[in-house]
Amino acid sequence: MRARSNPIGMADIRLATLIGALFGSFYAWLALQLAASDYGLADNFAFDLDAKLYLCTYSLSPMSMGGVKHPLILLLRPIVQFITLLGPTPEAAAGLLMAMVAAVSVAIFFLFNRALNVARAIALPFTVLYAVAATQLYFSMVPETYGPTACGLAALWMFAALRMERPDVGGKWRYLVAGVAFAVTITNVVQAFIVELAIWVRAKRLTIALRNTTVFGLWLALPLGVLLLGIWHSDAYGMVRDPIGWLKHVYWMQTFSEKAGVGQILLTFLEFVVIAPSYVWVPLPEGWEMRDFRAPDFSLVGMAAVAGWTLLLVGGVIAGMRDRSMRWLTATLLIAFAFNVVLHTRFQFRLSLFIYTPHLLMIVFALAAGLARAASQGRATTRALSASMAVLALLVAVNNVPKAIAFAQDFRNTGIKVPLTCADYASGNTQGIQ
Repeated sequence: MRARSNPIGMADIRLATLIGALFGSFYAWLALQLAASDYGLADNFAFDLDAKLYLCTYSLSPMSMGGVKHPLILLLRPIVQFITLLGPTPEAAAGLLMAMVAAVSVAIFFLFNRALNVARAIALPFTVLYAVAATQLYFSMVPETYGPTACGLAALWMFAALRMERPDVGGKWRYLVAGVAFAVTITNVVQAFIVELAIWVRAKRLTIALRNTTVFGLWLALPLGVLLLGIWHSDAYGMVRDPIGWLKHVYWMQTFSEKAGVGQILLTFLEFVVIAPSYVWVPLPEGWEMRDFRAPDFSLVGMAAVAGWTLLLVGGVIAGMRDRSMRWLTATLLIAFAFNVVLHTRFQFRLSLFIYTPHLLMIVFALAAGLARAASQGRATTRALSASMAVLALLVAVNNVPKAIAFAQDFRNTGIKVPLTCADYASGNTQGIQ
């Protein structure tokens, strides 16, 4: 199937905006429910997420820097401060920002489908499936770095889809999405370089691809370097003054606890990312049990959803590799997926893996899009996959949405003593608790 020169039209943009707004309203309701609870009083109530830390980063005072692993996430604080001027509490304002980011992510995913020439009849239920995926629902309400991460990576892969056959499409926007990937989580900039190199290797010979990717990296580093120096100037001075000590500090930022194996990583990144299982309760030294997704304990509806999603994903990879126009994008997605699996065999903390699924959400859905694109070539296959996708989206919604609503309302009147204040985070005196 030959791609159109401009596969995304104004009708698609309007429809994407409408879908994003509809789900954004639901996400906002979830975020407000969660903000009215005790969830933001401490870290590690769920999935090893740092709820208190990032409320101090986004909205509470004194301000926390948020950590060098997420070096420019602090730039979102002025937006949250503006939202508070409209009336919401600082906790609600931070949650509403996450809901808005998640809504944008939904809109981007619909446009990604249209960039691949996926028929609207398939793209619509497919986008609903994305919108009710476990990772999308939970991170749409939790003030953290991972919601912005998922949105930035969705934009990165949308531009990748547009640029595979037309490398110059997007212009300076490719720098923006790569910069966002780095700003919210340092390691995600690797996905931007994988995309950039793959695009130019496909279009030119390897030497030109390496040169273009290097130039891309240099131009990207200039504005990011200025921002990093402006925000982290004291740390930069410390690095120059004592580089050995700084390298030791970075090394000891790693976690050295028990690590989950590749099988558990694949289960989480391929299945839990979409279908939420039952919670596993993990006792913590802070004095409470943390909920996490660690075991494939699904309801009957959940098992049906797992079967349908697995067929869609496997079919998408096969169809994507068979499609000459999409083969390169599918291979690039698989490389990015493999990078994340290898990365998280090393970088994880006390067996918590669901926390990292926003890094993979767009990748696995983009892989599944291979089947959506293939089915769009005929009327009968379009109708068949559209109906099947709608059923799958319904199954996933029935499984996930009640869990997400319960999560948003579960932390009221917990009676848990607050272990840290924003002053502790601002001073760096977290004593290993976070």
